[in-house]
Amino acid sequence: AFTSGLEHDLPDRAYPETAPTLARNSPSLLNQVYAPTYHWDGRPSDVFEVWVLPFGEPQMNLTDLPYDDIWSTDDETAQIELKERFTTTIPGYVDWFSDAFGVDIQELDPEDVWNLAGQAIAVYMRKAVSKNSAFDAWNQGDDSAIESDAIRGIELFTGEAGCTYCHTGALLSDFQYHNLSLVTYDDDGEVVDAGRYRVSDDEKDIGSFLTPMLRSVTRSSPYFHDGSVLTLRDAISHHASPAAVSDPLHDPILDALPVLTDAEIEDIVAFLKTLRGEPIEQKYLTVLPDMPQ
Repeated sequence: AFTSGLEHDLPDRAYPETAPTLARNSPSLLNQVYAPTYHWDGRPSDVFEVWVLPFGEPQMNLTDLPYDDIWSTDDETAQIELKERFTTTIPGYVDWFSDAFGVDIQELDPEDVWNLAGQAIAVYMRKAVSKNSAFDAWNQGDDSAIESDAIRGIELFTGEAGCTYCHTGALLSDFQYHNLSLVTYDDDGEVVDAGRYRVSDDEKDIGSFLTPMLRSVTRSSPYFHDGSVLTLRDAISHHASPAAVSDPLHDPILDALPVLTDAEIEDIVAFLKTLRGEPIEQKYLTVLPDMPQ
């Protein structure tokens, strides 16, 4: 599902050390090419930039940022180094970019090469799509595609449980930011991850994070921005629990959610399981034998 399955990922630059880890859980990249915004805090917003922005982070070894800086990026330095990598370190990429885009990247500015690299990755990521699920078949009229418990789950999800306040549309996300009272604090009492506030600088956004898409969600455990919940059952339970409204800045939507019985939660989980898409063709998951030299 294009995710590690770890609570927090270990930056490459820290290897083989086990610290520092990133502060966030890495969500699945499935269907990201259809998203209007990215990352837990909504940065960046460009479909090409999102794929190359990590090259500006310390763990990619293209900048001089200290390896334990998990928040900063140095895009300008990374752009220069990335062009050097594609034109000198691995010069075979020059012909590949020429064949694909009809340009000589040796003649382009580093920023243009950066954006073109993002475009190339975005084209590939079009294959990382969760589709043709059992739910899709049922939604298209195949009554036998899913079981009765999943149908009950759909009714709850779209009705009384209030899930579609945020998880709506074809990708089951409103692509907005919500505070679920998941903020944690360090030993000095400082917020570990302020979420959307890191981008907006608006105090009302402290602790708000992007609504994740739910297609193939059973493959992307653990859940929430910090990977603090292992199962879907616990993730669903949290939303209607006292813990969800403990933060003064919690989303008012949470106040309207009903407490669900264990049986109702199981039905919603049964529905979410039907969102698992068909396997991606193996040829898109295998490293090519003729990579540029």
